[in-house]
Amino acid sequence: MRRNLRIILALLAMAFVFCFVGMSVSAADSTLDEVLKRGELRVGVFTTLPPWGFLDENHEMAGYDIDLAKQMAKELGVKVKLIETQGPNRIPYLQSGKVDIVIMCFGNTLERAKAVGFSQQYAYEFVALCAAKSKEGIKGLEDLSGLRAGVERGSTHDMLLTPLVPKDTKVLRYESPTDVFLALKQGKIDASIAGASNTAIFCREHPEFEIKADILKGKYAAVPSMGVRRGDQAWLNWVNLFIDHMNRSGKNQELYRKWFGFDMPKLTGKW
Repeated sequence: MRRNLRIILALLAMAFVFCFVGMSVSAADSTLDEVLKRGELRVGVFTTLPPWGFLDENHEMAGYDIDLAKQMAKELGVKVKLIETQGPNRIPYLQSGKVDIVIMCFGNTLERAKAVGFSQQYAYEFVALCAAKSKEGIKGLEDLSGLRAGVERGSTHDMLLTPLVPKDTKVLRYESPTDVFLALKQGKIDASIAGASNTAIFCREHPEFEIKADILKGKYAAVPSMGVRRGDQAWLNWVNLFIDHMNRSGKNQELYRKWFGFDMPKLTGKW
């Protein structure tokens, strides 16, 4: 009996040691430590989604997410390296280590969370249905029967909303929201499904178009989060604390107002 007890205690001790070593290795390998040692933060950003991220008249990266990336690097005391990224390669870039973090209006779906770690929400967005003002019959997804709808390939809108359109709707997928709006302007599609902020900018620049509806009528809002490699809790903790400090200092609201032209609605987990 005593011999069995000694064996059990020995096994428990070994398990504790392995657990402690594993935790130490995990902490030592954190992206946070790598960034600080490297002296550079590599951030995946959009360059085709104004005002989140785009190329300005000088062909320089600009936008809300760009400013957040620069502020994050400043708080870390390192340089920032902005890496042009598209929706389909956000997750591969994280998994391969090409970027340390993704800041690009990344909707935190449960499916994506199987592959990446998501921060807390850092901004607000909802999904807009846009079409020409002359198309008075389009008021919701149910009105897209027999029509052509454009969406960004692999986006939150693609995964969550295109299954809800009528079966005879022809869904055309494009590589970026900019391509979606270009197709709408050129008459290649009858309606677009995209984020409300950049849809509003498109409509302001092209007044013949308008937002027809908040597609899910307030029952769902895309929740932009920052993406990190799954399992890197130390890095995720720092990123969440950064977002919290940005919110409490008012800096996040200041940047949002700068790029979107209106105050960010109060962030909440209740939709």
